Amino acid sequence: MTPMTIESVQLHIHKCKAYVDFMLSQQQWSGLTKAEVEQWLSNFRDLELYEKYLVYKLLTSLIYYSEKDVIDALNEGIHSRLFNDMVLVKQISTGFSLSQHAIQNIVKGELHEARFIPLLDRNAPHESGNYVSRLLVQQGMIQAKQSMFLDALGDEFQKEPFKNLVIVDDCVGSGDQLRDFWRSAEVSVSGSVVPLAAFCTENHIKAYYLTLFGYDQSILTLEKELEDLNVCCVRTLSDSQRVFSENSYVWANEFERQKAIELFSALTADNGIHLYGYKGLDFAFIMHQTIPDWSLPLFWQETPDWNLLMRRKNSNA
Repeated sequence: MTPMTIESVQLHIHKCKAYVDFMLSQQQWSGLTKAEVEQWLSNFRDLELYEKYLVYKLLTSLIYYSEKDVIDALNEGIHSRLFNDMVLVKQISTGFSLSQHAIQNIVKGELHEARFIPLLDRNAPHESGNYVSRLLVQQGMIQAKQSMFLDALGDEFQKEPFKNLVIVDDCVGSGDQLRDFWRSAEVSVSGSVVPLAAFCTENHIKAYYLTLFGYDQSILTLEKELEDLNVCCVRTLSDSQRVFSENSYVWANEFERQKAIELFSALTADNGIHLYGYKGLDFAFIMHQTIPDWSLPLFWQETPDWNLLMRRKNSNA
């Protein structure tokens, strides 16, 4: 039995609907339309009132980064986070007396000496870090000649040596994609193929990985595993932001959390979709026009009986 009155449940649903309308009208949920939201909500039209309350709580708890949010995070990453190690060295050498203008000049110098490549998913090379690479150039954060694909890196270095390499990405869930890329990526140099990591070491290139959003536990693990790669994540997500975790911020109490697990477990099982995302992750996370596979599949998988909220390359369950 729900500890809430019918009136309080109805009021909460009404407030949630108003919130959804506001987020859509203000483009805070950029990349989503009202029709797409209503189509997704139609999956739940036959539920009881309290069950609909749980659905709306989930929907309004979306961690949603708009296009503006993405650009802001990228700006922060490039200008305030990426080269902090170099800034710190200079600060120490000057007794922490550097002005803000001097710090900005250090960052500009490091940026000038950098080349940027997208983290590529070998199963979908048109996706992943390409969006971030395009934004870097479109927003004037770097010059177009500084952005390239991995296969052009060797020729670029021979033509104009650089000292920083930045692998850019949009978001990190498990971190498997970065592990695979860093351990398998190769660079062609004068007809010879060498591992990317070795190429950087041999040419005294400092390698960075810049991602906009990521699961904090995975980021910590990557930092320990990939010691020859400087990992920088602008915005991190914690276990409290996972939908079904014991300390999830989504639900008011343990009763709600258990009822939500029961409801969504049954719904996903009945409709042939997975409850948890990749590697058992359960975030309700969307980035402008992009939803990762470590977000809850009930948002991005579809079957003949289930409407998705946002499509991705493997949406057909």
